[in-house]
Amino acid sequence: MADSSDVGRRISDFLIAVEAERGEILENLYADGASVRVIFREVLPPLEQQLVIRLSFGGKRPFQEAVLRKWCRTSPSLELLQRLRILRQVRTEKAQALMLHESFQKSLVKSLTERRPQQPNEENQQKIHEEPAALFHAKLMQHAVASWDSFLDKLTEDPQRHGNSGEVRAKAGNQFTGSSLMGLARSLGLCSAGKAAALTSTGFQFILSERQQQLWSLLFAFLKSKSTEKLLNALKIIFLIGELRLGQSLKTSEVETGQECNEDPLPRLTDVQETLVEMGILYWERGDPSQLFVTPAGLALYQKEISTTLSRITGSSEEGAFQGIIVESNFKVYCYTRCATSSSISLHVKLLTFFCEILSELPNFIVAQLTADSVLRALKRGIRVQHILRYLEAAAHPRSGGAVPSNVRGQLEVWESSRSRASANEAVLFEWQLGDPDDLFLEAEHLAREAGDLLWSRRRAFDLPPLLVVARRSRTIPQIRALCSSSASSSTVQSASGAPRKRACTEGARFGVLKPQGPQGHSTTSLE
Repeated sequence: MADSSDVGRRISDFLIAVEAERGEILENLYADGASVRVIFREVLPPLEQQLVIRLSFGGKRPFQEAVLRKWCRTSPSLELLQRLRILRQVRTEKAQALMLHESFQKSLVKSLTERRPQQPNEENQQKIHEEPAALFHAKLMQHAVASWDSFLDKLTEDPQRHGNSGEVRAKAGNQFTGSSLMGLARSLGLCSAGKAAALTSTGFQFILSERQQQLWSLLFAFLKSKSTEKLLNALKIIFLIGELRLGQSLKTSEVETGQECNEDPLPRLTDVQETLVEMGILYWERGDPSQLFVTPAGLALYQKEISTTLSRITGSSEEGAFQGIIVESNFKVYCYTRCATSSSISLHVKLLTFFCEILSELPNFIVAQLTADSVLRALKRGIRVQHILRYLEAAAHPRSGGAVPSNVRGQLEVWESSRSRASANEAVLFEWQLGDPDDLFLEAEHLAREAGDLLWSRRRAFDLPPLLVVARRSRTIPQIRALCSSSASSSTVQSASGAPRKRACTEGARFGVLKPQGPQGHSTTSLE
């Protein structure tokens, strides 16, 4: 059985969490036809879709839960539908029963049985924006690419290259500053707070992800920050985008007029629409504020193929078919940038510098190489090999086939595993003397192992004394020290002068470097 897509799982997890936290979200959402159609198509797996279709045309009545479970005995279908409130439990005289959500059933049946309004064709679209459809679609692509490049350029901004950053932002051509997107980036932990924001390890992983994942991450962060009413309206707009095609108009009554005190009282967008325009999902022209048009980024929310195309394109969208990255089996990386000017820095080049060594840089062509040092440097910054591979495949040149050579993939995984082969822990080391009884050491070892804080131990072997390494945070350390004290008080030996001397275990420094035993027989070394 095929499962729902990654987008569907993320949407379902978000809806379930928001419903549990705020309530009444799904009740209002299921009254909207576009939202119901998108949830049915994107969120529900095929088996759940079949189940809902059968129940939708079975009338407004409960169905016995035992009978429904026979339809999907090997699948958690009913659980998913119940968590989404599509199925709700009702009590009958005979047995426990389940019933479809009334609003969801009504909206779905209406969508399937009633004739929907005819979609505007290219001729009608041309009348709306008064230019050929091909030119208008190119403008939408340019807006989607330039807006996102502007945001990523600001996110990866180098203080020494402000001039080039401003040049990239100028290409976006929209009237918004992008400050709201940077606020969302900070809330997600993609960059540090302050004017000189620096990328975090989460931020590095974000910029190496595919466009679809990036867009949804920002959208979910935006939705969580809104009130229930604004959240509901935003979800309806996002789901409505999933029903439209490229260049179709998002007709909505939520466009507000400017303030009367403003010298230029132009209509303005709501914060939801403004954020979607900044992300490149919608295109808005000041001359026609009542029309918002869906861009390729809007389609990429639900279509993996378009997301892959956008992940590969930077700069001028007209040259998108000639842009991309080629990885060869000799670990060379070739990047075709097609920058508009030789002075502008391709976003792909900035991303490659995170995990590659740049060998040569030409106006439209970059040569780089994957080396052990560059990859290990990236791993230290929080970038995982899976993110590097995902980016190289998503940004692959269309003529390369999109696959990273198997030897390159294997070597990257080897470099990552070799780095994680050793780990450092703050610890306390205890050493027993050769003449100490073994029962105290075994008891201390048992205490540490039961608590899950035993890092390493060595029992008595030939002339080597027992050793015990315990995590510094362990709550068993006081008990082990008490055992050491009892060992010190019960064992004595004769010194060279004939005077009695205590024998005890010694608590040493980290990394196995022992501190010499002090005059009191037992010493404690604090870890740095």
